[in-house]
Amino acid sequence: MPADDIVAKTIPAMGVVVIAGQAPGWGPENIVPVVNRLDGQFDQLGIHDRVKEAGPLMIFYDWGSDEDITVHLALPVAEPPGELPAPAEYRVLPEIEAAAAVRSGPAASIFPMVYQDLFRWIEERGYRAVPGRSREVWVNVIDDIADVAQQVFEIQLPFTRPAGTDRT
Repeated sequence: MPADDIVAKTIPAMGVVVIAGQAPGWGPENIVPVVNRLDGQFDQLGIHDRVKEAGPLMIFYDWGSDEDITVHLALPVAEPPGELPAPAEYRVLPEIEAAAAVRSGPAASIFPMVYQDLFRWIEERGYRAVPGRSREVWVNVIDDIADVAQQVFEIQLPFTRPAGTDRT
């Protein structure tokens, strides 16, 4: 898809229930198996039955190097939940201003190219990307791999503006 669909948006702070796992590196071949395992843990722990959902699942990352990546699967919730079974935890993600793009299809056809588009969009406007805070929202999840063309993600890459720059 063309990069001309990228928009700047403010994403409010939100409470999420999170489960994390380690990935051996970047790329769908490393991230997807971890996400699938974490999604299975959400189901095994009955997280969806324990909380009031406030949005679709999302992924975000922490990393120290290309070999040390923590993948977080997060479910936005309307209110802080009661007690959660380990390893699930409640966190509040901060408000961010992000360049956002919606992409559909297989993950391998979307990632990492969408990040290249987002970084370029940010740089062309004189902004500064804030790596390590991106979010990948599962707008449309599929149950059958035959429907992979129907899955939809919104990728949000936070950025900062130079002092005195309008948000218009």
